[in-house]
This record gives sequence, structure tokens and C-alpha cells, in this order.
Amino acid sequence: MNDTTSLRPSSAFSPVNALWGAVLLAGSAATSWWLVHTPAEEQARAGGFALDEADYAIEPLPLPGWAEAVIGPLGLVLALVAAVLLVRSVAGGRLGGSWGLAIGCLVPIALMAGAWWAIATAPVIGANIGAGLAQIVSVPAGLLCLAAALACAVMGGRRRR
Repeated sequence: MNDTTSLRPSSAFSPVNALWGAVLLAGSAATSWWLVHTPAEEQARAGGFALDEADYAIEPLPLPGWAEAVIGPLGLVLALVAAVLLVRSVAGGRLGGSWGLAIGCLVPIALMAGAWWAIATAPVIGANIGAGLAQIVSVPAGLLCLAAALACAVMGGRRRR
């Protein structure tokens, strides 16, 4: 064996793992939105007002009915597949544990973002207090998760050298 070959697998952060990390985050956000989201017609009916009288903190994207039924389950499947592949990469040594932990620290941010989007785009009469409350909780929690992910990424970068 010569000195240029190594038996130890690389634990550097690769573009493939970055792609799976992005898929995990996008799928998590879509799944969270799907779980929290209630169709606008149902919410208006439950609130006792006509949908054309509704106010929105953020105007929702116009989605056909079938899209709502596809986005959530597809996001769930993509998030689960990406999570399994990232765990296998960490276990197989192709992705350092610090990098895997950094990605894991970002998942709650994606979950909170999806839930916040569902709350902020909900039809209401008057102010959408839920969107404000969700933002008050999500921003500090998201900053903590981001700081933890950054610390893990810095540790992963230092170990590689």
C-alpha cells in the first residue's frame, strides 16, 4: 500500500450530503405545513364567516386542491429518505458526526418555518394573533438552533484539518 491511499473514509462535507441536507430541510418544512394547515374553506366555515371576508397575515399561494394533498406526503417521504441517507452517511463515515449534527440542528428551524407559514396564511377575521405568537416563539428558538448548527459546523471544519 502506498502513502496516497487511505483506509479511513472521508468525513468532509460533500455536495451529495449537502443536497440530501437541503432535501431533508425542504421536506421537513413541507411536512410541517401539511400537518398544521387546514384548508381555507374549512377554516372559514368553522369560524362562521365567508371566505371572501377573510383577512390574511400573508396572502396564501393559490394552490389547486390536489396540490395540498400531494405536497405534504411527498415532503414527508423526501424528508424520511434524506434522513435515512444522511444517517447512513454518518454511520458509514462518509459524513462527519459534527456535520450530521449541524444538519440535525437545522431541522427544527424548517419545522417551525412550515408551521409558521400555515398559521400566517390562515384565513381569519381581524388580526392573525397566531402568526404573531408563532413568530415570537419561533425566532428565538430558531436563533438557538442556528447557533448550535454553526457551532457543530465549526467543530466539523476544525476536525477535518
